[in-house]
Amino acid sequence: MLLRPIALLSVVSLLACADQSAENETVQADEQASPEAVVMPEASVSADYSSSELPAELLAAEQELSELELANSLNVQELTLVAPPVLELDPVLALSDAYDENPESYPEFSWLDLVPEDFYFSALLDQVQERFPDVDFAMMDDWDPMAIKALDYLRELTDAAPVREDLDGSKMRIPGFLLPLDFEAQEISSFLLVPYFGACIHTPPPPANQIILVELDQPFRLQQMFEPVWVNGSLSAQSFESELAMAGYRMQAHLVELYDEFDY
Repeated sequence: MLLRPIALLSVVSLLACADQSAENETVQADEQASPEAVVMPEASVSADYSSSELPAELLAAEQELSELELANSLNVQELTLVAPPVLELDPVLALSDAYDENPESYPEFSWLDLVPEDFYFSALLDQVQERFPDVDFAMMDDWDPMAIKALDYLRELTDAAPVREDLDGSKMRIPGFLLPLDFEAQEISSFLLVPYFGACIHTPPPPANQIILVELDQPFRLQQMFEPVWVNGSLSAQSFESELAMAGYRMQAHLVELYDEFDY
């Protein structure tokens, strides 16, 4: 019963060998008949070689061929990398009709220029230390009742910091960080200008002579809190009290633009 299947398999195998032999003869005949045909020499590599034992030259050629086949299969074309366009933001945030294009009309001021000569912030700390001798500002806990009382007293002193009355009505240009009075507003027509990032947020505010309330004729769209800006305008020695801080000055802004240290 087993002889018939085995015999059939033998016949099939013989027929396959015969077809392969005939195909090889046909190919050889075509190659001999066509003188233009190029016959690639076969690499004389022993069948016993493993991929790790192949000579370095053959490994390199095999790698190059594999990369070429992959590129062809993926139809890879030479790509030209194009840099994405750079979005240039308009540096001017707000501009008033009162703005004077002559830059000499707005001399540049620093924050120390707003402080009277006889005022020293360290003197305020000394007053707090005298009233609360047991408070160590370097080690105190925010939830310590005595520390809270000390900070409240410091806030009273900073809110009462004197301003320079002689600057009332002066035009100036001053840099600072923009702190909105309303954090949820999409557009603002006034804001606090402070000398350092983070002022009035989770920390005692600066002295009143280091905070300016900036007011504008037209509102502008707020980009982000604590945006560094330049402000050109007219200063007045009038205070303004808010939940965030006491501002010792007010300024009617003629120009508000993004800060760029290379502008001047």
